[in-house]
Amino acid sequence: MDHPEIRFQVLYYLYNKFYGGQTGRRHHPVENILQETELKNIDRNLINGDIAYLFSSGLVAGKGTIGNGGYPNSIIITNSG
Repeated sequence: MDHPEIRFQVLYYLYNKFYGGQTGRRHHPVENILQETELKNIDRNLINGDIAYLFSSGLVAGKGTIGNGGYPNSIIITNSG
């Protein structure tokens, strides 16, 4: 799986959760996203890099970056995402 596809999987998951009315406006743990998508078998370093890209691009907002290598451990889609 390449980088654009990983980013799509993350954004698609968050979009469906937010706009599908399943969770409202809350952050989702990255671990849950991995387990509920096709990303569970992808190298975590690749996923962390793509989550960092989405975060720095403003497509997702994150929290819990301290002690996690600078990567957010929970994220939510933004209006730009």
